Amino acid sequence: MKVYGWSDAGLMRGDMEAANVDKVDVEYEAAACSLGWEALFSSFTSARTEMVKQMGEFLVDPETIRLVKSLKASGVPLAEE
Repeated sequence: MKVYGWSDAGLMRGDMEAANVDKVDVEYEAAACSLGWEALFSSFTSARTEMVKQMGEFLVDPETIRLVKSLKASGVPLAEE
């Protein structure tokens, strides 16, 4: 199954990544940690909503936030394994 997330630095840059993980083995906290991500979501919409929320809390550049808001799931790169 495809999951979405970001690293600490990725949050500030608006860099979301996707990864394919075995659905049976998904334990979200461990999977996020193994990918080097701060957060992990099985839903792109949930991931984008949370990323935008956190970017606002960290006062990320409004233009970067706007770009993330317009991001589509197909535009999220797969993380390198």
